[in-house]
Amino acid sequence: MIGCGENILKKKWFKHYHPILAVGSGQDLKDELTPGGELTLNLWRCIQRMLSEKEIMYRG
Repeated sequence: MIGCGENILKKKWFKHYHPILAVGSGQDLKDELTPGGELTLNLWRCIQRMLSEKEIMYRG
């Protein structure tokens, strides 16, 4: 992710609307998950919702 092009970093990777809007871009991931970054509530919410959706998909 660190060596990715600008178009990949600007892409919105997460978009969840329930119960509140949570949007995370590649740049957010890079800034918050590299050493010295600070994980915000917004990105944590995106990751949590993504994992919840994956779990529902696998459990069917």
